[in-house]
Amino acid sequence: MGHGYLLNHSHVYDTIFIFLCKHFFVIFFTVILKYKIALFTGICIEKYIKLFIIIYMTHPIIQC
Repeated sequence: MGHGYLLNHSHVYDTIFIFLCKHFFVIFFTVILKYKIALFTGICIEKYIKLFIIIYMTHPIIQC
C-alpha cells in the first residue's frame, strides 16, 4: 500500500497525461487544418468575386 501504490498511481497519471497530450495535438492540428482550409477557400472565393466584378465591369455586353 506504501511505495508501490504511489508508483502505480504515477504510472496511471503518466498514461492519462500522454493520452491527453496526444489527443490535444490531434485536436489542435485538426482545428488548425480546418481553419487553414476555411481561410484558403475564403481567399479563393474572394479572388473569384473580384475577378467576376472586374469581368462584369469591363464587359459592356453583360451590363444591360
